[in-house]
Amino acid sequence: MIKKGGNPSPVQVNLGTKGYNVWVYKNSTMHPDGVIRHHYKTLTAKGKYYDRATATEVGWHYINQQAQ
Repeated sequence: MIKKGGNPSPVQVNLGTKGYNVWVYKNSTMHPDGVIRHHYKTLTAKGKYYDRATATEVGWHYINQQAQ
């Protein structure tokens, strides 16, 4: 997932067709057009997350583990 400009959250959770998808911030790049693009990677589990709160918690747990 790529989000343009601004200061988006490090964890993004969206409802997919079979549950919730979780993306976590990876890096940002400046493109020649002057717009910053924020790149995210998806967290893959053995299945989709069926609850938004659980999906958000998993994303933040991943971010906090990377900071240590």
